[in-house]
Amino acid sequence: MSFFILLMASAHAQDILINEVMYDAPSSQDEATGEWIELCNPGSTVVDLSGWTIESAGTSWSESWTFENGTIIN
Repeated sequence: MSFFILLMASAHAQDILINEVMYDAPSSQDEATGEWIELCNPGSTVVDLSGWTIESAGTSWSESWTFENGTIIN
């Protein structure tokens, strides 16, 4: 089982919600494509996710994924 931490670096970060998490994909799915999170922006301001990082909260914290420049959520 994995958990994820979302590290935020935005003035409007408080507007972003983690809406849904699939942290333990069924064994019939590949973990690389079966585990995901859904982010939601209920606010009226576009939020730039550039540089935000999602890290696996496993034993080593060695797995991470960073949003590319220009990534926004409406």
